[in-house]
Amino acid sequence: ISKIESHLGIDNIDEIIEASDGIMVARGDLGLEIPYYDVPYFEKLMIRKCREAGKPVIVATQMLDSMETNPHPTRAEVTDVYYAIELGSDATMLSGETASGAHPLEAVITMSNINKRAENEFYDNTYYDVQLEEVRRKSNL
Repeated sequence: ISKIESHLGIDNIDEIIEASDGIMVARGDLGLEIPYYDVPYFEKLMIRKCREAGKPVIVATQMLDSMETNPHPTRAEVTDVYYAIELGSDATMLSGETASGAHPLEAVITMSNINKRAENEFYDNTYYDVQLEEVRRKSNL
């Protein structure tokens, strides 16, 4: 799994995807390298490119950041996690929330619940059936 955390990684994303078994979008580090308002754009771009290539993609870091100190996420964080799955991410990953946070179990349960809800929408929508079939076709080349 190749971790994309810099502008250099973004600039070479096609070659990195081709050479990798999968991609991790490291949003926290990426947000230090590029303007914060560009992070969602490049996150979406990398997810789309991975799906088109039939490669798994993980969206990671600062997913439920507030849960390092609070037992509940913000609504913005919930929406962020949901839309990472909605865009086609294969997984979301916690970092500080479980490594050093005060509520690691709650963070895992929360992430799981959000992902399950988003996946239900993903798999119950015919638009995504077509998209999934296209990914399967490309991954069997």
